[in-house]
Amino acid sequence: MCSGRPRVMHVLSSFTTGGAEMNTTRLVAALRERGFEQIVVSLTPEVHANVESLLAVPLLYPDRSRRLLGSVAYLTGIAREFSPDLIHGRAYRSWPECSAAKLFARRRPKLIQSFHGATSLDIERRRRKIMAFCMRDLTDAFITVSHDLARRVVEQWRLPPDRVEVIANGVDLNRFNPAADNRALRAALGISCDAFVIGSVGSLREVKNPRFLIRAFAEFSRHAGNACLLIVGDGPLRSELEALGRELGVSPRILFCGRQSNVRDHIAAMDLFVQPSFKEGSPTAVLEALACGVPVIAARSSGCRELQERTGLPLLVDGQDDTALAEQLIDLHADAPRRAALGQRGRQVVAESFSFERMINAYERTYRALIGVENPLAVGAAE
Repeated sequence: MCSGRPRVMHVLSSFTTGGAEMNTTRLVAALRERGFEQIVVSLTPEVHANVESLLAVPLLYPDRSRRLLGSVAYLTGIAREFSPDLIHGRAYRSWPECSAAKLFARRRPKLIQSFHGATSLDIERRRRKIMAFCMRDLTDAFITVSHDLARRVVEQWRLPPDRVEVIANGVDLNRFNPAADNRALRAALGISCDAFVIGSVGSLREVKNPRFLIRAFAEFSRHAGNACLLIVGDGPLRSELEALGRELGVSPRILFCGRQSNVRDHIAAMDLFVQPSFKEGSPTAVLEALACGVPVIAARSSGCRELQERTGLPLLVDGQDDTALAEQLIDLHADAPRRAALGQRGRQVVAESFSFERMINAYERTYRALIGVENPLAVGAAE
């Protein structure tokens, strides 16, 4: 039984601008207000300054990249000094280090390992399965962001189903909300107030399928003279995508915004949001767009398909069919009442099932149950 303030060590392989990092940042801030003492550890020096600046607790990271044994020693040393009640590791890449840190800590903390996407599952290596088999008994609980991902980790790594919990990503509805008038937001981005703005948020990597969006936009723009494409995010494909825009003759209509720590104003400036990604666990950017009242079209990744099955949103297309996406864009461009109805429904869906408060409450319950400490506010209410 833990006494005093629960101590949690959050561990990630890197701390850049992905969904896991941003969710960790928001979770840490909320739990700090609820009496948790926390630190965040990156196992590599890949740390993005804009995201680090948002953290409300210390962020520790090595000054150079380490191989597995070096990372184990690094994390174990931090765990012995901080003496956490619970270690929460994100993704497969941090699992070996977190398991070792639990094993060699001065007092045995509880261990949660969470999985936010299917990338690790798509790497079929016998070594990974053997390691997962060895580490699963050291792990007290597993969290996934979707039911499909939960099913896959249970099947592939033979995890005990009763220790796998689904906690979908949540959105801060006070922060992500519809813009009453987005003309000022567009002016700040250099976009005409009468432009029809299609946008996307995500890293510019193969798995995010950004070429698909640009090709479909080029086809759509032949039907919409006022079309503009807003791309928020950066990555190794950026120069290639800029060249593709020039090749297709739509470069002047595409605005590459790079990485942004606050994407709400960019989303609220859009008329339509497109998520072209092949793979999504629980698509945070899609939920943020829906919360802002922006209609969403998404490629049929497992996470978006599960979201659509549960809520009827977003609209789905084949992630390799440029023409199908272009046709959806053309239809919605011509149907303002339908866009408004979809936007209103999207906001309602997030408020009912994907609020930030719901997500934080779920993590807090799981943490406290594992550590064995009650919520003092709940105790007071009961009394």
